Amino acid sequence: RKQARMFRFARLLRAPRQLPPSLSALVAGTAVAGATVTRAEGDASGSCAKWGALAAAGAGLAVGAYFWNKDEDRLKMWEHKWSIGRTGWHLYEPHRHLVNHLGKLKNAKTKPHILVPLCGKTKDLAFLAEQGFKVVGVEGAEKAISELSDDLRAEYGEGLEVAGSGMEGFKEFKAQASGINLTIHKGDYLSFGPPEPKFDALWDRGSLVALKPSDRPAYVKVCAGSLKKGGRILLVATEHDPFQGGKLGPPYSVTLSDIKPLYEPYFTIKKVDFEARIGTEKVWKKRGSTYFDEVVYVLERK
Repeated sequence: RKQARMFRFARLLRAPRQLPPSLSALVAGTAVAGATVTRAEGDASGSCAKWGALAAAGAGLAVGAYFWNKDEDRLKMWEHKWSIGRTGWHLYEPHRHLVNHLGKLKNAKTKPHILVPLCGKTKDLAFLAEQGFKVVGVEGAEKAISELSDDLRAEYGEGLEVAGSGMEGFKEFKAQASGINLTIHKGDYLSFGPPEPKFDALWDRGSLVALKPSDRPAYVKVCAGSLKKGGRILLVATEHDPFQGGKLGPPYSVTLSDIKPLYEPYFTIKKVDFEARIGTEKVWKKRGSTYFDEVVYVLERK
């Protein structure tokens, strides 16, 4: 049985996700120790065997904790920010770039189906619904969805109601107010994906730039897989120098040289607007930046 456990542990070590060097060293050391002492002759039921089993189990727990927490931590960070009200990115009116470039998302459709990743409780959701869009938002933080429901109830007299489990791993909410075609899926956007591309448009302000660089390829893959051919993304990227202490984000600086390798396999890319915000939003100077720019792109699905 001990040998079987060690073989199962070895298979886990061959999993595709690479472990950090420090954890790899810990796992290798404890696994070797476990394998060695469990083979100690004449002590199959003694202390050596017991300590060997414990060493192997400890290594397995270390790996398990890493694989379990890696995805969970991403959502927990944002849930924590919402729980303590640290939501300085939230605006109390529709975003100016969305208002100014709304026509680029309609693409001759009368009622386009639009996706809003990492939507929070943005006013853009109701604005898009009022403009005739069928709106789907994806959000991982429960408190954000609760506050969105409260805002909709205050504005339209009806909030969000649970509509069912939706796609696997997500809980689905629908707006009940008349004329507001809005659905919210609660869950991790990097696990989102309709069975086939069904969206005509996607609005990204504060989503790509909020993600760690290591999460960007998976994010872009979900976006590409959700959009029909000819579907458009209106993307607001931010460009800035490091914040105090060398902190890079969020929001992270995402330049055209970052965007091209991510999106060009799936989309054509066109820059449509630019705005320097360092003089308007004083927070960026306080955080240590000497410049903070917003660059707007229209990406069209190939």
